[in-house]
Amino acid sequence: MPQLLPSRGLSLRFSLIVPFLIEILVAVGLTGWFSLRNGEKAVNELAEQLQGEVSDRIQQHLENYLEKPVEINAFNAESFRLDVLTADNPQALARRFWQQIRVYESVQYIYFGSEQGGYVGAGREQDGLTLEMTANFQPGSFQIWKTNSQGQRTEFLKSEPNYDPRQRDWYRDAIARRQPDWQEVYLFVDGKLGLSATYPIFDDAGRPLGVLGVDYMLKGISDFLRSVPGSSHGTTFILEQSSGFLIGSSTEEKPLIEAPTPEDEAQRLVARHSSQASIQKTTNELISQVGGSLTLNVPRRFTYDLAGERQFVQVVPIAVGDSLDWLIVVVMPEADFMAQINANTRNTIVLCGIALAIAALLGILTARTIAAPIAHLNLAAQRLASGDFTPTVSSHYPTREVRTLAASFNQMAKQLRISFLNLEKRVAERTAELAAAKEIAEQASQAKSEFFASMTHDFCTPLNAILGHTQTLQQDATLSPQQQHTLQTIHNCGINLLGLINNTLDLAQITAHQLDLEPRATNLASFLSELSALLQIHTAQKGLEFVSYWPTTLPMAISVDERRLQQVLVNVVSSAVKVITRGTVYFAVTEVLGLDGRDWQHRGEQSQDSTPQITLRFHLDDRGIELEPQPSQTLAFPAEPISDRLPDPLANDLGLIISRQLLILMDSQLQITHTAGQSHQFHFELTVPVVIHGDDTDRAAAPGLTTGYDDRDDMRRDEPSETRIPRYNL
Repeated sequence: MPQLLPSRGLSLRFSLIVPFLIEILVAVGLTGWFSLRNGEKAVNELAEQLQGEVSDRIQQHLENYLEKPVEINAFNAESFRLDVLTADNPQALARRFWQQIRVYESVQYIYFGSEQGGYVGAGREQDGLTLEMTANFQPGSFQIWKTNSQGQRTEFLKSEPNYDPRQRDWYRDAIARRQPDWQEVYLFVDGKLGLSATYPIFDDAGRPLGVLGVDYMLKGISDFLRSVPGSSHGTTFILEQSSGFLIGSSTEEKPLIEAPTPEDEAQRLVARHSSQASIQKTTNELISQVGGSLTLNVPRRFTYDLAGERQFVQVVPIAVGDSLDWLIVVVMPEADFMAQINANTRNTIVLCGIALAIAALLGILTARTIAAPIAHLNLAAQRLASGDFTPTVSSHYPTREVRTLAASFNQMAKQLRISFLNLEKRVAERTAELAAAKEIAEQASQAKSEFFASMTHDFCTPLNAILGHTQTLQQDATLSPQQQHTLQTIHNCGINLLGLINNTLDLAQITAHQLDLEPRATNLASFLSELSALLQIHTAQKGLEFVSYWPTTLPMAISVDERRLQQVLVNVVSSAVKVITRGTVYFAVTEVLGLDGRDWQHRGEQSQDSTPQITLRFHLDDRGIELEPQPSQTLAFPAEPISDRLPDPLANDLGLIISRQLLILMDSQLQITHTAGQSHQFHFELTVPVVIHGDDTDRAAAPGLTTGYDDRDDMRRDEPSETRIPRYNL
């Protein structure tokens, strides 16, 4: 017996150790994963809470920080209402403004512009406090004076001609709004960032008297942002919604671009052009979400990656008056919160590794205890499977179950040895019986073949003589009609008997697998024309009309066993007229597969296949067909329910049985569809090679077609010369 090879499977040790390790790995991994997920969730909540606290503190500080200019304007406006200050007393206004700017150090300028064009104010310069006014409190020369500690003018600094406050934006905007408000952020002369709070003054009749103003420096905003506690590497900044200019940030970067030379002017810094990566990337990400106008009415939170690190961002809109819309942006990197979580993750990985090592050690020990005796049993089983029934295994194992298994194996080997010996004896006896039966069957088959050949010869020799003599006697003009009728009856019976003999011989050859097909090039049109003429004769004998159809697009020639195909169709028609008793028999040949509507000679030249094929459908029924096919459509035959049982006249029809067997040899199958008392359809499909260059298939004079009982050499080779009369041809 052949030696058994080990199967390509998993070893027992592997099956015991790996699942155990996988269980521990999955358990520890899931625990670590859920721990990490919960940690990330906690980080998100902590970051959100901390960002909310920072933005609230900044918003509260801005409200307090920007409240001073509003209070100064409100206090001075109240003095105007009480006539403590008047628009025609610039000295009192200058004294009040100088006292106020001395107290409020974050204020840059406090001033008043009158409706008559006069200007008076106090300012803060690098070398001290100043007084500013136009000459005679009228439009004209704008003069700046240095003051002493008492507020008295001591030194003339400079002047500007043709100054009229009424032409300034801060004045016209305040008069147009008719209420206190903030002007847009701008750069002071000394390059510092600030904004103006304005307050229009009107008399009791509603006529404008002038505009109070306070210029406020924004440097304190950046200082405050740097002092707000947050994450260690976080960034906070404030920017304008409409323009995207930076107001201040917690970084050391100034919210402006300093002038390269004294002659140039400083420019405000756009946040997305900041040199700080966190400010620049956060602004660009915010623009991608809300648009270039940075219009935002409700707080927004989002995250993005900066240099491979996740950043938490919270943006809170804040409105200062009716004209200032700012955004408070708080950026905190995830890494500031993940230090402890990462440490826990590392601890989890270490513990997981220790657990896996312990599990692997325990698994190896367990597998060794179980796998060793099973390996011994496996070797004994392989020897047993190879035909060696002598092996036994030791039953001295520490495990009770394994000892029981070893004892059972030894008992099984003993039983198999006895059974195998008995089986060999029975197989030898049975083999001898089968050989004897095969010899008897071959002898019977040979005897049957010889019997059919002898019977066919014995029947056909006198039968051919009878048919020849009846055909000769029918040409005698002296015979009476009764005699002619008798001769015709004898002739018809002889033809039927000859067909039955031939069919019996064909069936015997098919059953013995002695019948081979002989395909050859056949002119299809000539074959179908001759076949239709022959089928029409068969239907006419039953008093039925016959209609045939095939399209002109069929190929000129095909390769087929013409004689066997003719025999199939003749037998089918002979069977069909047994159940079709009146009306018309319709016969059609159509193309099932192929390129419709094209010349087959052209198809063969275009085809890459040297032997193109076509599938033909042969259809016979008693209901009619569409003789005019629709464009680009195959002929459609009506479909009826298929019965499981053939009509009684066809149940044991020998010609139909032979036709089915011949079609099986042609790789086809006869289909019969019928409904009780209504219609019958016979059809099959046949795939055959197309002969493109088939000039040898042209048949100028088509030979007569036989009816299925054509001459056979084996029937006629021993026929006497006196009875060798030409067969009946149609």
